[in-house]
Amino acid sequence: MFAAFLRLRVWLVASVLVLGSGLASAGPIIYTYFGTASGSLANQSFTNASFLITAQADTTNVLPWVNATVQNTHSSVSIALAGFGTFAITEPSHTWVANNCCMGIGANLSSNWLTLGSGIGTYGLTTNFGPFFDAAANTDQFVNVATSLGALTISPLANGATFQATLQAAVVPLPGALVMMLAGLAGIAAVTARRRRG
Repeated sequence: MFAAFLRLRVWLVASVLVLGSGLASAGPIIYTYFGTASGSLANQSFTNASFLITAQADTTNVLPWVNATVQNTHSSVSIALAGFGTFAITEPSHTWVANNCCMGIGANLSSNWLTLGSGIGTYGLTTNFGPFFDAAANTDQFVNVATSLGALTISPLANGATFQATLQAAVVPLPGALVMMLAGLAGIAAVTARRRRG
C-alpha cells in the first residue's frame, strides 16, 4: 500500500513538472535598444546623450506582419535619457524583424523609429538574443514621438545602436484541480501514516 502511494506521488510530481514546463514555454520578454544620440525633448535640445529604450512584450503576441517577417506589439515602452530621467513612450509600438535584412522599433503600421541593418539573421523575437550592435543604425524616422514628457526626436546617433532581447521568468500557477488533488493526497498520506503508527 505504502509503495503504491509512493509511486502515485512520483507520477503526480512528474505530471506537474511536465505541465509546468509546457505552460512556461511562452511569456514576458524585454527588448532593449541603447546608444548615444542628439535630438530634442519638448523643445529642449540634447547632444550626445545616452539613451536606453525598454520595451515590454509577450512572446505569445509574435505574429507575421505585412512589412516584416515577424512583429511583437509592446505592452509598454519607457526610455531613460541622460539629463531627462526615465519616462514613457505613449504611442502604440512594436519590435519587428525582416529576416536577413533588418529590424527595429517603431509605431504600429507607421514609422520605424530606430532601424538596425544587416546581420539580424532569422531571429524570431521569442528567445534571448544579443547584444546585437549595428554601427550604421539610423533614427531617420524618430521624429516627434509622443512621450509622457512631450514630443521626442532622436537624430542623429553618435555611433550606431545596440539591440538585446531578454526573456523574463514567468510565474506558472498550478491549475486548481491539481492543487486540490495534491491536497487530497497529502491528507491520505497523513491518514496512512497514522494507521501505520497505530
